[in-house]
Amino acid sequence: MCGVFSIISLDQSNDSLEEAGKKGLVELRHRGPDMSSYVYNDKFFFGHTRLSIFDLSDSSKQPYPPQSKELNSSRLIFNGEIFNFRDLSSQLFDNNEPLSDTQLLWNFLESKDFNSLKKDLNELNGMWSFLYYDHKDQSIIYSRDRFGEKPLFKYSSDKYIIFSSEIMPICDAVEILEDKILKPKSDQIYNFIKFGNLSDKSTTPFSEISAIAPGIIGRIDLASFQIFETNFFTYNNSIKFDGSYEEALIEFSNIFESSVELRAQADVPVALALSGGLDSTCVLAALNKVLPRAELNCYTSHFENNESEIQWANFASEVHNNNLIPVNTRLDNWRLLVNIIQKRLGMPINSPAVIPHFNLMIAARKDGYKVILEGQGADELLGGYIHHHCLYLLSLFKKMKISQAFNFLWLALKQHGVILFCVTLLRFVVNQILSMIKLNRSTINIKNELLSDFSVKILPALLHYGDICSMTGGVENRNPFLDFRLVNFIHSLPEEFLFKDGLNKPILRDYLIRNGYLKNANRLDKKGYSLPYKSICKNNKIDFKISSDDITKYFKSLPLTKKFHIKIINLISKTPFIFGYKRSFFHLYKFISASAFLKHLNDNSKVDN
Repeated sequence: MCGVFSIISLDQSNDSLEEAGKKGLVELRHRGPDMSSYVYNDKFFFGHTRLSIFDLSDSSKQPYPPQSKELNSSRLIFNGEIFNFRDLSSQLFDNNEPLSDTQLLWNFLESKDFNSLKKDLNELNGMWSFLYYDHKDQSIIYSRDRFGEKPLFKYSSDKYIIFSSEIMPICDAVEILEDKILKPKSDQIYNFIKFGNLSDKSTTPFSEISAIAPGIIGRIDLASFQIFETNFFTYNNSIKFDGSYEEALIEFSNIFESSVELRAQADVPVALALSGGLDSTCVLAALNKVLPRAELNCYTSHFENNESEIQWANFASEVHNNNLIPVNTRLDNWRLLVNIIQKRLGMPINSPAVIPHFNLMIAARKDGYKVILEGQGADELLGGYIHHHCLYLLSLFKKMKISQAFNFLWLALKQHGVILFCVTLLRFVVNQILSMIKLNRSTINIKNELLSDFSVKILPALLHYGDICSMTGGVENRNPFLDFRLVNFIHSLPEEFLFKDGLNKPILRDYLIRNGYLKNANRLDKKGYSLPYKSICKNNKIDFKISSDDITKYFKSLPLTKKFHIKIINLISKTPFIFGYKRSFFHLYKFISASAFLKHLNDNSKVDN
């Protein structure tokens, strides 16, 4: 896990190129605190900050191969991990001694042209964003992993193309190179306040900066500067699993444990982020199977004097006597933490869970851990959210499976609460009625909804947040549920295997039962790293009012309809006694986050007052 930064000058040499590149690397130093290096000439900068995970020696130093600073040969800068590098080094290159994943990727790219890479990148099992300078072909090849675990952003103008692992270093480089200050678009900030995210997975608040989409490979011709991008990975919905549920459970167990074993590899200590929910407990169960004699430390977030996940994390860790380390998140500095995370993100964030998550990563790094495994991705794959339950319930009624529907409804009400579930269900019923009127057909399709949440609506933003929280602390986070073999397998399952006997995630529950985690397997509620919403709301009323009022003023030039939307959301955020503290704080946090983002830009003269 590292940071990459590159500048390509399109017209003429610029004496400020090295200065801008070095500034970018300084801004990315938290991503790679172990080492920083670069190569450059008068039209090209290729830089890297390194967090050493595999091969701790200088032999895998980047830009790779580590030679002089003169750019007179092909080079690679790479952020992420290729988990199956040992298998590939023997299969593809007949090496007796396994290459490091950096060396493997270098050899892989050196041995193939762009057209073959469009297919052959699917041999890699990992998470990555990389740029490869092909000296012989005079081109740049860049790529981002299938699901977007590792970020890569691109700035394009008529003078420069800039790539970076984070957004703000690009803004700083543009200011040096072009004497231009990039400003966020108010429409994107509005989309964030209204929907909780930006318009799509490639969008940033800055119109000149885009995120390279997951599953992309691109090529820049350095003679013409033409850019060509294509997908090396697409979701295949045509494959259907035709075995029994028992066969599916066995297949899931095999793939999942293989994924965990691959992601537990490192030349540095590895730990686990354990909430006590189904997802992270499954990772713990698999770790105890594939590493049965290893001492495993588990970190969980905890707020003093507040109901949290620590009870469930204790249940999970006690099964095999794993060490559980509670990380207390104090309430007196949470706004400071928001500001730190906000600066790294380069965009507002809608999840207050980043606060305990960030604290957990900092604590793990202080204890000497550079790698943390997590359970991210399972909710989007297996139907872990309340709206998935609502859609499945409607699907049962549509199929006239009335008895199953009422059984599922009873358990859903126990799991989510009567009011919240009924309000969410009502929203979906209204949407279905509108779809029937507009399209003359039903749009109830739980598998399509899961794929949309996984690839577009929910997971991409969560992966970005997770990357920033971990890398700001100098930690690499790994997600076993995002092994492409497991993703393809789960997408092939019928929806009846995702919701069974009135419960969601039956495969995870049964996996836990078979491995001795009975208490966690039978858990109904879902919290994650929650915050004491009521305490925060009551103790920060003045601070919150300033944030929401600042955002309302920022939108003074919006059309009346959009102003109205903002006022309604503002009203919900200020009336927790009507809408509940958790729901109100969710909307309130959007104002806080957007206000912190704009304030950071304003302090650096990157936003209009």
